[in-house]
Amino acid sequence: MDVFLSRLSYLTTQHGLETLVQSILSKKLHIPLTQEAELVRCSVLEMQDGNGNTECHGLLKITPDTAAQWFIKNSYEAKMHGKRLLAHKYVIRDSSWKPPYDNDKRRSTLKKTIKPTEPQLITEDMDKFKVEYR
Repeated sequence: MDVFLSRLSYLTTQHGLETLVQSILSKKLHIPLTQEAELVRCSVLEMQDGNGNTECHGLLKITPDTAAQWFIKNSYEAKMHGKRLLAHKYVIRDSSWKPPYDNDKRRSTLKKTIKPTEPQLITEDMDKFKVEYR
């Protein structure tokens, strides 16, 4: 399973990240006759936006999937360069994906624009009011 580590420190190196992940995975209890947790791939991603700001993220491949799920649940206590590890299951996003609530009736009221009615001036009995209270 692929695991995404978001918002790493810019000081993070691939070797440092591998060492930390291996030390966390070594704490997992290994049950005999089952596959041991293994870090297959580890990479540090640096992304730069239009303003020149750089973000660092990590991408891991851990086998088996149960070990990856264990890593996601138990890595929140680990810190690297003073920042906590934020581990998530990596999901490939598709730009053509539409949310399931797109055609939902509960949201149909939000799609309609309702114009407020203009306030109407009521002139009935105004002349009578003026005569009585003059």
